[in-house]
Amino acid sequence: MHNPGLRKSGSMREFLKFLHGEHPTTTDLILTYLGACLSLVPFEFLISTLDLSITKQMILSFIVLDFSGGIIANITESTSSFYASRPRLRIVFLLAHLVQPALLVWIFPENALVVFYITVYTLLSSIVVSWVGDFARQRTLALFLVLVGLSSMPLVLDKGSSVLGVCLSMYIIKLILSFSVDWSGTKTRYKRLHVKLCQSPERK
Repeated sequence: MHNPGLRKSGSMREFLKFLHGEHPTTTDLILTYLGACLSLVPFEFLISTLDLSITKQMILSFIVLDFSGGIIANITESTSSFYASRPRLRIVFLLAHLVQPALLVWIFPENALVVFYITVYTLLSSIVVSWVGDFARQRTLALFLVLVGLSSMPLVLDKGSSVLGVCLSMYIIKLILSFSVDWSGTKTRYKRLHVKLCQSPERK
C-alpha cells in the first residue's frame, strides 16, 4: 500500500521546485523568506489604514509576500536555472501571474485600467526579455524596461495610491528583471556549447 504521507511529501517537493528550483541553498531560502517578511512589515501599517475588509487586507498581504519573496527567489541560481531550461514552464509561470493583477482589480476597482496597463506591459516585456538569448543583453534590456515601467507609475496612479503603486512596482521587478533574465547563465552556456559542437572537426 502507498503511504499517503509520502505522497503528500513528494507533492510538496514538486510544488517547491516551482518556487525555488531543484537545489536551493539554505542561504537562498532564508533570505527569500526573511526579505518577504521584512517587506511586509511596513505594508501592514499602510494596509491597516485602508478602508478594506479583512479578507481584502489578508489577500493584499499575501500578494506583497508573493511579490517581494519572488523578487529574491527568482534571481537565485536554483530557480533561474530551473526555468531557463524549461521554456514552456516559463510561459506557464508568466500566465499564472495574471491572478495577482485580477485580485488587485478586485481590491482596487477604481484603478482597474492602471492595473490592466501595468499587467500587459509587464507580461509583454517579460516575454521579450525571455526571448533574448544572451545574458548581457537580457540584463540591459530588462533594466531599461523596468525603468520605463516604473517611471510611468506616477503618470497613471493617484498620489494616494501608494500601496497599489509599490505592489505594481514589485510586480514589474519580479517578472521583467528577476524572473525573465537568465541569472544562472544556463541559456548562454547551452548556446556556447552548441557553437562549439557546430565548429568541432567532426562536423566539418
